[in-house]
Formats: sequence, C-alpha cells, structure tokens
Amino acid sequence: MGLIRHVKQVFERYAPRIIGGSLLAYGFFGFLLVVSPTLRHTLKPVAYTLDALFLPVSHLSMAWSVFIAVLGAGLWRCRRAAWVTSVAGLVLLNVGNLLFYTFSPETFEIPPDMGVLFQIGTVIQALMLVFMVLLHPLFTTRTRRINVRAAALTWLVGTLLVSVLAVALVFKFPGSLVGSQRVGWALNHAALLSLVDRSFFDGHAPRFVAIIISIAAAFVLLVTFFVAVRSQRSQNSASATDEAVVRSMIKRFNQNDSLAYFATRRDKSIVYAPNGRAAVTYRVEVGSAIASADPIGEPDSWDAAIDAFRTKAAEFGWTTGAMGASEEGARAYQRNGMRSMHLGDEAVIYTDTFDLAHPELKDVRQAVAHAQRDGVWIRVRRHRQIPAEEMQKVQERADVWRDTSEERGFSMALSRLGDEADGECVLVEALVGEGSDAHVVAQLSFVPWGSDGLSLDLMRRGPEAPNGTVEAMVAYLCSGDALNIRRISLNFAVFRSVFASESKVGVGPIRRLARKVLVFLSKWWQMEALYRSNVKYNPEWVPRYMCFDNSVALARTSVAAGIAEGFIPWIDSGDMRAHAAVETPGADVAVKAMHRWEAKSSKKEKKHNKQLHNRITTAQKLEESGVDPWAQLPTPTMTCREVHDAQEGHAATIAGRVIAKRKFGAIAFIDLADASGVCQVIINKKDLPEALPEGSVRPADVEVSDYIQVEGITALSKKGQPSLLAHALRFEAKALEAVVASGKNEKNKSTQETSPVRTMAQALTADADLRSRLYASAARMTQVRSELNAEGFVELEDIPEIDITLHLLAALTGGAARAFSIALPGVHHGLEDRVTELELIQPERHLTFMATHADEAWALDKALTILGKMTEEAVPDPRTVGFASAVADVTGQATVQTESEAREICQSLGLRVRPDESREDMLGTIFMNKVLPSVCGLTVFTGVPATVQLDKATGLGCAFANGFLIVNDGQIIASGYAVDTRPAEMKEDSLDTDTVEATQDVESLLRLGVPAAGCATVRL
Repeated sequence: MGLIRHVKQVFERYAPRIIGGSLLAYGFFGFLLVVSPTLRHTLKPVAYTLDALFLPVSHLSMAWSVFIAVLGAGLWRCRRAAWVTSVAGLVLLNVGNLLFYTFSPETFEIPPDMGVLFQIGTVIQALMLVFMVLLHPLFTTRTRRINVRAAALTWLVGTLLVSVLAVALVFKFPGSLVGSQRVGWALNHAALLSLVDRSFFDGHAPRFVAIIISIAAAFVLLVTFFVAVRSQRSQNSASATDEAVVRSMIKRFNQNDSLAYFATRRDKSIVYAPNGRAAVTYRVEVGSAIASADPIGEPDSWDAAIDAFRTKAAEFGWTTGAMGASEEGARAYQRNGMRSMHLGDEAVIYTDTFDLAHPELKDVRQAVAHAQRDGVWIRVRRHRQIPAEEMQKVQERADVWRDTSEERGFSMALSRLGDEADGECVLVEALVGEGSDAHVVAQLSFVPWGSDGLSLDLMRRGPEAPNGTVEAMVAYLCSGDALNIRRISLNFAVFRSVFASESKVGVGPIRRLARKVLVFLSKWWQMEALYRSNVKYNPEWVPRYMCFDNSVALARTSVAAGIAEGFIPWIDSGDMRAHAAVETPGADVAVKAMHRWEAKSSKKEKKHNKQLHNRITTAQKLEESGVDPWAQLPTPTMTCREVHDAQEGHAATIAGRVIAKRKFGAIAFIDLADASGVCQVIINKKDLPEALPEGSVRPADVEVSDYIQVEGITALSKKGQPSLLAHALRFEAKALEAVVASGKNEKNKSTQETSPVRTMAQALTADADLRSRLYASAARMTQVRSELNAEGFVELEDIPEIDITLHLLAALTGGAARAFSIALPGVHHGLEDRVTELELIQPERHLTFMATHADEAWALDKALTILGKMTEEAVPDPRTVGFASAVADVTGQATVQTESEAREICQSLGLRVRPDESREDMLGTIFMNKVLPSVCGLTVFTGVPATVQLDKATGLGCAFANGFLIVNDGQIIASGYAVDTRPAEMKEDSLDTDTVEATQDVESLLRLGVPAAGCATVRL
C-alpha cells in the first residue's frame, strides 16, 4: 500500500508537467516544420503519425504552434483555464472524429498505409479526453482576472486584418488555388490556425504566402496574449478604496517605515489580512508574486496578512518573494515559511546630526561650495503648493532628463509625479539665474515618511547643472527647518557591503571576485554609482532584505524582482495613475476596520469626555434660557484683595475664576481668584429671588474654572472671614474644560495635545504663588529698566539675540554713552535645554548692557547690582577664582599651551571634542563639563575666554579682552568682559587674517573710533 501511495503521489506531482512539457515539445516541433523546409520534408512521416495518433500538426501554421505552446505552459503550471481549454479542444477533436467516421470518411485524404493509425488515433484521442477529465483535481491553479473584452477585441480586429491581408495575397499569388477556394484557404490559415484539413482544397498557395499569413496570425495571438497579461495587472491592481485604506493604514500604523508610502502605487495588487487591519501589496511577474517591502497596517496583524498573501499565491500557482523588507518585516516573512537574504542598505540622513563642517563631509562641502559659486540656489515646496501648469513642466523635465527608457523602481519609487493625491510630497529644485531668467537645472521629489521624514522618489539632473548641484540640494534640505524634516531616506544601495569592502583589509578572494562582478554589472545597472552617491553624505545605513520561498525559487524571484524594479525589460505596467474598477476581495472588511481605527483616533484627538459633555450641555441650556455664557459685562468695582479690606455692607461687583466650590445645605461657597488674590463668595439660596435678574444664573450652573462676575455685599462669614454675600451671579466665560495644572488630576486633563500657552494658562490659574512670582518678576523688570534709564542707559528693542553685542557696540560708536537690551535667548549656553511651567511663565531673559569709559570691574559690579535687584534676598559676597586656576585644578596642569595638550586632556577626561576646535574652545569644554557642575554658592570666575560667555562674545574675535563669569550653584547667572576697542590693524596680532575675516562687522565699527567699553550679560 505504501508503494502504491508513493507512486500515486509522484504521478499527481509530475503528471501536469509531463502533459504540459509534451505540448511545449509539440509546439516547438510544429515551429520547426514551419521554418525549415528540409525538416518538413524529412519528418513528414513523423508529422503524419503524430497528427493521426495524438493532436493535429497543422500544416505551415506558426499560430497553431504558438497556441499549443502557450497551452502547454499553462498545463505545466496546473492552470485550471488551460485544463478547461484542453478538455474543450479534445471534445471538439473527438466530436470531429465521430462525425468523420459517421458521415464522410471518403472526404479526407488519408495515405493508404496510415488508415490503421487514424483508427488507433481515434481511440487514443478518446482516452486522452477521459484521462484529462480524470486529472481534473490536479489542475487547481486559478488565473487572475483579465479584460476579456479588450483581449477578444484585439483578436477579432487582428484576425480581420490578417484575413484581409491573406485574401489579398492569395488573389495576388493564387498558386494552384482556383475560384472560391482561394478565400476559404486564406481564412483557414488566417483565422482557423490551418486546422481545416487540406483535403478540402484542390490546391494551395505558394509556401511564402502561407508563411507570411502564418507569422501574421501568430503575431495576432501573441498581441492578444500581451493584452490579456497586461490587463491582468490593471484588472487586479489597487482600486480607489484600496488606496484609501492603505493611506489610512500608513497614517495609523506605519509612520516609522520609510518605504510605506510607496505601497500606494496603483500598479500593485493588494491582499488583506482576514481582520482587515493589515495588508501586503505585491506585483506578479513571470509567475512570482513580489511583495513591496514590509506589510502595511497593524504589526500584530502582519502574520495574518502574509499568510493570506502566500495562500493566494498558492491558489494562483505563484512563488512568493519580497523586495526591500526591513529587519522587522523580514522576521515576519520568515515566521511564515519564507527565507531572507541581506540585499543591501538604505541610506538615511538625520538632519539634527548633519553638519557640513564635519570632516567626513568634506567632499559634500566642497561640492556645495562649487555649486554656490556657479549661482545655484534652492527652492523647496510641497506638491500641493505648485500650480498645475508648473507641475506639468516638472513632469516634462523628469521625462526629458531620465537616463533610461522606462521609469525604474517598484518597492522604492512612486512613478506618478504630479498626482493630485500626492500633495504632501516635496519637490526640491535647483535653479540658476535670478528673476525671470531663473531656470531649473535639477529636481528631487520626496514622498512623506511619517510626519517628520522624507523618502527620495525621483532624482533628475539636467545637462546644464553645475557640479555639486545634487549635493547642494540634499544639504539644503538637511540644513533647512522650513518643513521640520528630521530624517531623509536617500537611494537604496544594493550589495553595499560588497562595494564598501574596497578599502578594507583582509578581504577574501570570494568577496573580491563578487565586487569585480558587481562593478562590471554596474555599467548597466548603476549599483556602484548609487552606493557612491550615498556614502558621501555619511548616512546611517539601514539594512534591507529580499525574501523568497526557497533556494529553488530564488532565481525566479530574482528575475521577477528585476522586472518589477525595471532592470530587466518586460511588459510595462501601463498607467500608474489609474485605479482598478473592481474592488479587491476583503476590501469591505478593511474599510470597516479603517472606520473603527479612524473613529478611535478621532476620539483620542477630540475626545468629549463625560465632564466636557456635561459642560457643553449646561452651556447649551443656558443659551436656550436666554443667558449668554460668554457675555460682555461692565467692569468690576472691586478686586478680590479689596474685598478683604472693605468694610461690611458695601455693595461690590467682582470678577474672577472659580477655583473651588463647596455646598452646605442651602448655602454655597465659591472661592474666586483674580490677579490680586482670592476671596470667598457666599450664596444663600433663600436670599436669591424666584425670578433671577437678567443674565444671572443659579449656583448649580456654576462649575470650577468658570469665569464669573458676582454682585453682592461685603460681609463676614461665621468664622470671621471677609466674604462677598452674593445676590447675582453672571457668566463672563463658561469653561468647557476644567483648568488643571500639569501633573495634577491627570484623570480630568484634556486629551488634546497641551500647547505652551495652554500650559501657561493652567499653571497661572492653579498656582497663586506662581502668579505672585510673575507679578513680582514683572515689577522688578520694570524697576531695572527704570533705574537703567535713570542712569542714562538707552534701550535697544527687538534685536535678535545673536546680534545684541554688535548693536550695542554700534550704539556706543554712534554716540550713546550707555546702552542695554533685553532678549529671550534661543539657546541656554552652558545649560541643559529644558522647558518647565516656570520657564514658560517667567521666561529667562538676557539683559546685556554696555558702556563707554568702562572696564571689566565696572561690568562685574554692575552685574552684581542688577542681580541683587532681581532677587528678594540679599546677594552674598561672592568668592573669586581664576578661570585658569579652576581648569588647572581639574586637569592637574598649571598651564595648557597648545591645542594638542588640550585635546589629550579632553580625551583623558572622557570629553568629546571636534577636530577643528581651538585650545580656547577645548578649555571652555573642560570648564563647562568638569568645573561648572561642582561650583557651590556664589562664585566669580575671572580671566574667562569668550567661548563660555552668555552673549555671543565669540563673534567679537580679537575685540574680546578680559572676561568674567558669575556662577551660583553650578549655573551661570551673569558674564561680562572688557572690550578692546583698538582696531585690528593697530594690534600685534593684526596679521591673523582668519580672526579679522570672522569679525568684519566689529572691526568696521572699531575703525570709527570707540572709547574703552565694558559689557555684561545677566540672566534675569
């Protein structure tokens, strides 16, 4: 029994291949008979034998050979459609045999010695039909939808044209044909694949006529097959619904996948997980379904989507593969029975670490400088910002500048530039010229990668583009902050590790040979060029993988991937912008899932919790009753503080925010807060009239955080607390959300993202002490301003922090004896950047002041004086330490004379420094990281270099003289220095051209003559 079962399994496995292979051989044999008269004459008995025993061997019909070969290929792959066609053909053949023997056996020309063969063949052909019917269970592979109308129309039109050509040729070269048989013979060869036995005709046309008609008929069949195959892609590609679902999945689940957006290509098919929460996008080439990178959607549903993908592939007889999968995606494919191999690496640039000054970016820096010298400037826009006429020109340039006949890319290219659905894509253009003469010389198009990233889709460079243009475009995009881009994915480098081994030591012979082969192939496929165009940016290399069924299927998967990516010429994919008219199976489930997660996301973003719903309901009821919850009311007559100080029995109106509410029977207590403080409001229901005054409300309508106005009489509570006995409550602003300070009562916090201004409002409302500190700080700021003005200081307003020192020096040069400016710093020098509620409400300001006829001692004394006025406590006498001495205590060296010494010390202390840092920069790094954190109490450091000053003293260059720092418990609170006002030309180091060039603005002022000056910056 085991042997029988084994034989049965082997037979079921190989029977379709044997049948299909036989038909392929049959078709090839017929082709040889058409093209070779010698073989046709030599093998004539064989042809007659095969024709009699098995299937017709059509006389001089290449179209029949093509048909048989295509049918054989389908049977080899167990196609159900090929089986149906075969059975139908065998039925017709057996019916013909039956009719032949029943009605007119004398009609056909049968060689006398082959009559027995025809009789045997009749039996064999009947058995073939029975055999094919019995093998029905083996042919289960389905065929994808095709455009039957388009294919049929193609065949009909082509056959009609070939028939007209055939009739014309036969009438021109009739050979031995006469009369109406000319038309019949022509139609037999043009439309009927020469299957009508030649015995029906009394003659035949010349052989060259038969061959021409045969080739034309075969061409029609091939074109019909081409149309059918091409329509498979359009009929099975993504529909508009599919694209909407995929876009929603990407937005919800795939923000970190740089290739996710490319899943929206419309020439891809899609298969959904059963729950509709994930999907695999793919394309079928040469019998292999190639998935596009990672699955789309919820990662927890990836396995289900991959399983559905592989199940569908098995149903249609495809091998499966994936191109450009991430490590996470490759693991998911492996979990579902596939294998993976490292294909290459994706180049990713993080803009926050991209610095053209970095030594490793020297080549890019030089290229950018070259492009800038040639007048290249960059323009960046979203696609939606580009007018249609201009976008048309962008598309035309992309087509003209393309260096291949077809657009390449599948898993990492979109191939539909200018589509209205891609408005968030980014176009980077390099232009040369100004005004109306400006013209584009290069363009890059990027697709979105999450909310803060871009992935390169298209790169085009015109022939007139100067060297370094593309580098300038990438550098501009990395350096600019207009789009808030944090990460950029560039080209994919296939086999990067092989190319990168060029400069490595100890590379083995196999790796060297592989590199030579890849370099050779790069002449056509630009693999090495892509690697070198990426590596210059010093990107982070992210591995990408190719997945496949097994080692046997690897070759087919590789060919299919090459076709999909455009490296191997094949049937193109047609219109990249059109959607399929037929919905993908499972799309309805995916749409329902999409609606659920979008509704859930919407609730998270705009969640109307129970409290919010109740407050909205209350506000609506108030409006319906004629009360305006946001009324404009008269100015209050008292503040909350004045209620405390007022005599009993005074009529008063106060306004403020409700910060607490209590109720004891018929009496309600409200704590009301305004800018002056907090007071208590008492409402006795018995004292309120039945008919409330116009616009007033009852205590039950008032909730915590509402802003109300209260009319009443000043009084004392039973406990003696000054209060306002209310007889009318009115709304100035109904709060739909309770004002909650950050970190308090998180349960009732709004679910929307908290903005800085909201944080500020919440903190001020909830923290009376914070309000007091804000008012006190503002008062001290006003006092400092007033005192500085009284001392003759002129205030310069609205100056960017980076330019304050220069503007103050300009004011002194212009005749002002003293000047100051107050600014919000963009960066906290020497301190960790952090934003707290206190910093939002009392933002740190830098007061920078400068005076003529002053020095470092004056600046230090003035800074200490201002610090004393800005604090409520007395400033203690500081201790004084020399900067060099403090650094020496840490380094163990009395002096550090050279850059190399400073660098060695930094390395020994574990401090990272840039290769281009000066000795002063490195000493500043040591001070900021090792000295400053250990300072306790108020300390003044003298002899401080410019690199650690609070203001931009580094920009003063050689105009910077002696400096100081005031530090309190590890934080720099003030700094200052004496300005050396001698022009650079009058100094001994005037030949230091680098310094002079770096401080040209300062030197241009000093040449005008400036008295000795002192400058200081105080953190307020």
